[in-house]
Amino acid sequence: MVLKASFGVLGVLALALGVANGHERIQPGHEYAEERAHMVFNAIHSAGREWGSALYHNGFGFFPATVPEGTMFYHGSRQNVTPTGPEWLAFDIEHAENFARSFKYRPGGRRPVAPIPPPGKKKPDEDKGQTGEKEDRQELRRRSEYIKTGNGNDPLDKVADPKGDDDPVVMRGYFHTYQTNRDLKVLLIDGMSAGKTDMGTLDSQDLVLRENNTDRGSMDEWHRARDLCKLASEWGFDGFVRIEIGIELIKCDFADSLDLVSMMRTELMDRIMGKAGLATFQFVRAVGERYDGVGANRLRIDFSSMVSGLFFPINISSTVVGRPDLKRLGSATLEELKDVKAYLTNVLRQPRRFIVDWQGVADLVIARYIALFHR
Repeated sequence: MVLKASFGVLGVLALALGVANGHERIQPGHEYAEERAHMVFNAIHSAGREWGSALYHNGFGFFPATVPEGTMFYHGSRQNVTPTGPEWLAFDIEHAENFARSFKYRPGGRRPVAPIPPPGKKKPDEDKGQTGEKEDRQELRRRSEYIKTGNGNDPLDKVADPKGDDDPVVMRGYFHTYQTNRDLKVLLIDGMSAGKTDMGTLDSQDLVLRENNTDRGSMDEWHRARDLCKLASEWGFDGFVRIEIGIELIKCDFADSLDLVSMMRTELMDRIMGKAGLATFQFVRAVGERYDGVGANRLRIDFSSMVSGLFFPINISSTVVGRPDLKRLGSATLEELKDVKAYLTNVLRQPRRFIVDWQGVADLVIARYIALFHR
C-alpha cells in the first residue's frame, strides 16, 4: 500500500509538480486510511475475488498486477477473426462461452443476434457489421447498445415465431482461445468494476480515470474501454482486470503479447433439449469457483503499490438517500479525484514492488479469528 509517509522521493516529486502547476494536490495519509481501516482491510481481502468484490461492489482502489506468460484466456464473438482493438478476455471458459452462442431465428420474428446474457443483465443489440474503427468494437459495443425485447431473460425464447413463413436463419458464434507469450502488465480495478450500474461501481473508471468526460451512462463500454486503453498506452500497461459475473481482462491490443491457440465455431443450441438453461447453470457454477480468486497464480497482485481513494482526505458518503451504506467516490469533487489519478499515475510509472502479500496477511487474520466468531 502506497501512503505518503512511505512514498519517499516520488511523493516529494509529485507534491512539487502540483505546486509548480499552481495547485497543491491532496496527498494520501495514514490518518485517513486508519479512519477507514475496515474498508481498506476488506478491499485488500477482496481484490481479484468474486465474492468479496460483489459484497463491496463500489470500489475505491487500483492494484497493479501481472499476468504471467503462458496464461490461457478465452473470448466469445460473432467473428471468426482475431479482434484488432480493445476487447475483453475471460479467465474462464464458461464466461466466454456465454458470448459465443450459436442459435436460430426467423427473419419474420425478432432477431436476437446477441448471446444469452448472464442473469440480471440486459440484452445487447446486434452487431451491424460496420467497417473501419467500428469493427474493433465487436462485443464491447454490444455491451453498450441495448434493445428492449420483452420481459424474458432468454432471447431464444422469442425467436421461434410460429407465424413466420421464412426458414430459420442460423447465427453462429465463435469460441477463441489465446495464450500470453510474455508477462502482461495490468491494472486491477477493485469492486464490481465491470458492473454497469449507477450506484458507484463505475466511479473509479468514469470519474477518476476518465475524469467524468462522458455523458453516455453506464452502458458506455466501448468508449470506456477506448479511454482506459489510451491511459494504458501512456503507462505502458496491457489492459485492465475487472469483475462482474466472472472476472475479465480488457486487453488493449490483441496483436501484442497474445498467441491464438484455437478458434472454434460453437454448437447450435437446441431448445428442445434445454441446452441453453444447462449452459447458464454451468456459467453460474464457474463463477462460484472464482469466489476466492482466479487461482493458479494467474493474477499476481502488487499489494505494496495499491492506491485507493480511501487513503485520501475526500468525501466518500453515499449519494442515495436512505442508503448510507453505498459509499462511493462520486461524492468527492472532480479536482480531488484528478489528484488521486495523478498520484496513481506516478505510482504506476515505478517498478513493481511485491514487497508484502497483504492479501495473504488478511487471510491469516481471518483464519485466526473466524472460529471465535462462530462460537
